[in-house]
Amino acid sequence: MESRFKKLQDLHHTASSLELGPLDYAKLLGGSYLPRLSARFSFIPTPDFAIRFHFEGHSVHYHMRSNDLDHSFLSGIFLRQEYRVPVTPRRILDLGGNIGAADIYFHMAFPEAEIVSVEPLPDNLAILRRNWQANAIRGQIIAAAVSDRSGEATFYLGPADCSSLIARPDIADHSITVKTITIPEIMEQVGWQHIDLLKIDIEGGEVSVFRDSKAWAAKVDCITGELHNGYSVADVERDLGGLFDCVQTFEYPAPGCMKGFLAVRKA
Repeated sequence: MESRFKKLQDLHHTASSLELGPLDYAKLLGGSYLPRLSARFSFIPTPDFAIRFHFEGHSVHYHMRSNDLDHSFLSGIFLRQEYRVPVTPRRILDLGGNIGAADIYFHMAFPEAEIVSVEPLPDNLAILRRNWQANAIRGQIIAAAVSDRSGEATFYLGPADCSSLIARPDIADHSITVKTITIPEIMEQVGWQHIDLLKIDIEGGEVSVFRDSKAWAAKVDCITGELHNGYSVADVERDLGGLFDCVQTFEYPAPGCMKGFLAVRKA
């Protein structure tokens, strides 16, 4: 009962902080509780829906699903601004675009920036494209998983955002084959020689990407994102060749001991 009350408090705080209207508040509330009802009564649907709010003086159209993850993006990305960075980027590479919440945030904060968003999951891509279109985001979407090698790979499917190229016992039986692409290949494909801001949230895949960073690290000014499963800020500094000053920005203790980080290239 206490956790349900806390959840309701968090939803109310998010809705009031974003100044949602009554209809959008009702959508947010329903989208949070419908999955629990649907788990008990299979005839109850869990639809996708959209809400509207203002951020950085702009009107945001946010398409989302009836799950806790898409709700958490509202508080983490738009209220706590976990991806706030000390640069004004013109070229932003988003590795792990998911449904596009971070892309909306960057677009509203830096409307002149060109964004490239990389996302492998078909379900995520459908809503990602919807969010890009609804918010007139400039750039392109690449349907692939970023990796340290190009080709194809097994992508393990977990609940919400826990899907990954990294196998775990709880998701080892559910997978699809996805295209993989490296950061240098992305840069060549979009015609970039330099990346002002790189955002990464790829559920453990960051380890192999950062350990194979010699070809691209010096071409990036700033990196922000999430680290998983014990991979630390010190590990990032080492694997990026000592080119960046890195700090931890937030932490969620479970699942997977996920930490936020910010890395700024040294002068």
